[in-house]
Amino acid sequence: MAITPRTQKDGSLVYEISYTMTDPSTGKRKYYSERWHPKKGSSAKVTEREAKKEEGVFIERCKRGEVLTKKEQKQQQKEQAEQAERERLERESKPTYKEYTKTFLDRLATVEKCAEGSISTYSLTLEKAFPLFGEMKLEDITETMLRKYVNDLNGEYAYNTARSHFVTLDHLFKMAVEDGILTVSPMDRIKPPKKGRDEPEKQKVLDEDTMRYLMNCLNQESPMWKAYVTFMSDTGCRRGETTGLKWESVDLTKGRVLICNNRQYTPGKGVHDVKPKTGKSRLIPISERTVLVLKAWKKEQMEYSFQKGIPQPEYCFTVKGQAMNPCSVNGYFKKLGEKTGIPNLHPHMLRHTNITISLANGADITSVSKKAGHSNIATTLNIYSHASEDSMRRAVAKYDEVIYGEEEQKKAQ
Repeated sequence: MAITPRTQKDGSLVYEISYTMTDPSTGKRKYYSERWHPKKGSSAKVTEREAKKEEGVFIERCKRGEVLTKKEQKQQQKEQAEQAERERLERESKPTYKEYTKTFLDRLATVEKCAEGSISTYSLTLEKAFPLFGEMKLEDITETMLRKYVNDLNGEYAYNTARSHFVTLDHLFKMAVEDGILTVSPMDRIKPPKKGRDEPEKQKVLDEDTMRYLMNCLNQESPMWKAYVTFMSDTGCRRGETTGLKWESVDLTKGRVLICNNRQYTPGKGVHDVKPKTGKSRLIPISERTVLVLKAWKKEQMEYSFQKGIPQPEYCFTVKGQAMNPCSVNGYFKKLGEKTGIPNLHPHMLRHTNITISLANGADITSVSKKAGHSNIATTLNIYSHASEDSMRRAVAKYDEVIYGEEEQKKAQ
């Protein structure tokens, strides 16, 4: 060990303290050194005494392994620089919200097989947040930021729309966790929007009396719209499936149709045809009443084409010989609801009504689910649990009647 005073270029005094010891783990000699700067204005005697004290402290630190050799210091600096570079590259490789939105939508389309119309809706929903989060790294978007965003949505949109935004965001951040981009989702502790007390509940299902009334009102509508609404009511088909139905898929002799086409509109492609929502075709029966209504409409459609000198349309439901934009159907249903006094009437309401009334009146869940085009029975049960409960009550009453008979039932009452 040694302590050597040295004079620097600026004339100040510095002590170089050095110490050599054997590394017990390797048996090799290691050289340690450090510089100590005395306090300005101290006497030579005080400086010498402080230097000796500092030397002793330095040696003890070396023995405890708290001091690195110059070679070890360089290696440590190199490793720290490499780690910092790795972290920088990793951070730059982490996607922004806008970049991950594309990954998310691609995954929904290719892996989860979501319908193109649904993808378009998700895209518009997520783009709403681009001005706030678009260029931010996904990992930099905090729970506080998202909580404020969700609260603002609740004030800006109706309950169903705000909740749809929430669910889509929640799905995106959960997928980011699955992909290893995030360790936890910042949406986990955020509660979904709540429905306001004064917000009216939209009527989603028509009761049997209202449905009969609506069907009678169709006699005042044009043959095309009468046929359209009758078919949708009878089959419970989706708007796109009904609008995209072609005559080649309709067998009026056997009373059945093949649902294999879905007509939709998306901002990128405009109006175009895709497969049904589940990606599978289904053959379903239609009632005799619907067959008669379709025959009447087909006759009028053919006469119009003949008069105009145009080919017979391939689509079942056309306006002036042209296939319809599915979005125009919503406008018609709104006007129909106003004329008939049925609030919030929309195409999907007929689908809900068809399935609900069918289940409530004893139709078996397997047949209803297959006719509706659900991916599995669980989907039907989850959406229409209230209807299936009615069906089960009917089953309970039927069993009670068979086992106990009418006399026993009267006694129980």
